[in-house]
Amino acid sequence: MGTDMIIRTLYVIAGTEPDFAAGKAAAARLVAGAEPAELDVVLDEGWAADIEPTTHRRNGEPTHHLPTDQARQLIAHTLDELLEGAARTCTSREVDRYHLGSGQSPGVEMYATGGPNGAESSFAFTAWDILVEDHRLPAGWSATINNAIGLVDPAGNGRVAATVTFRTWS
Repeated sequence: MGTDMIIRTLYVIAGTEPDFAAGKAAAARLVAGAEPAELDVVLDEGWAADIEPTTHRRNGEPTHHLPTDQARQLIAHTLDELLEGAARTCTSREVDRYHLGSGQSPGVEMYATGGPNGAESSFAFTAWDILVEDHRLPAGWSATINNAIGLVDPAGNGRVAATVTFRTWS
């Protein structure tokens, strides 16, 4: 029997702070210009607390049955709140900040949070879902929001956030 440790990390260029106001503005622009099918993805994935995520569709139609204008308003409000929650975590006790880099380059600031798997997730870990779970948003939305925030990929593989699991057995 063992316990796993899960850590999530975010990165920004050293000497800068994540710009969540810019991320919220980018999210608002995405929602304002979204096609109904893109709004359906957000609702179907359960981001809006008032809407149950759907696991199926009826005749190709989403099962939430919200008018487009109402869906757009709900999603804009939801993404704004989720990004505000993620912003608050960056200065919380649940998040550690580390400088990584050499004297040749400015390096990056790494924000890290996590805890034992199976335990109650920390607020920060859960709040970063909006930044990490890009498969639950329409194509390109995560990249647009994360780029606006200023998140960078220190490894150069396109990922601006990481979730790592350390497994232990006893």
